[in-house]
Amino acid sequence: MASGGKESPPLTRTIRTSFTKISHESVRNVASPERSFSNMAADNKNVERMGGMSKNISSFSFEASERPENVSRLNDRLVGMLDHIEKRVELLREHATAMEQEREALLTMISTVKTNKDLQLISEGEREEIQVTAERLLGRALTVEVNVKTLRNEAQNKALDKVNKYIEDLFDKIRIDLSSGRRMCEAYLNACLPEPRGPIDQRFQTVTIECTADDQKKTRRRLESLLSSVIEAEESLHH
Repeated sequence: MASGGKESPPLTRTIRTSFTKISHESVRNVASPERSFSNMAADNKNVERMGGMSKNISSFSFEASERPENVSRLNDRLVGMLDHIEKRVELLREHATAMEQEREALLTMISTVKTNKDLQLISEGEREEIQVTAERLLGRALTVEVNVKTLRNEAQNKALDKVNKYIEDLFDKIRIDLSSGRRMCEAYLNACLPEPRGPIDQRFQTVTIECTADDQKKTRRRLESLLSSVIEAEESLHH
């Protein structure tokens, strides 16, 4: 991002490298959408078989009242179809959840670059170019909306709201101080693990336990992805 044909100073290259590395790390830490949709495309062969199955069921039911044995076969086919559909529904939810996590990780990375205190050490022109690029990427990322709903009771909704508030505060901490944010993220993540790898945040653990099983898993994956991004950012900025 140098001007006048001059090479960018080391710090500028470091920020650029950090941004690139974090992005690659984030993609590795969530299910790959490309791989997910490839799996779904392969699984569509089963849908074609289901289509044929549906046609057979239509002709089958016509004689069901006269042939009791056909009723049993029809029921087996219907149950088989529903079992297959259930697997695909769960697969769809997994893929959508992975996309949610990727979106959030990208937004966090962009925010980290925009608010990095080391930007003050580079020239005004280069700083402005970095900010413009970050804003463009932010705008593009915000055009993607993915929402996977989970059934919750009132207590579970309140617990999730508290968890999200904790994580919002964590994002703010990371924007201000990567090292401090990393320690907080580690404490939150340890609170979600059956076997903690270090200190845990007791308050965060208390509210997380009150969430649904799906929300607990999603929270753990969010923190794992975020922690990987923070670690990569620290390493890139310190090299």
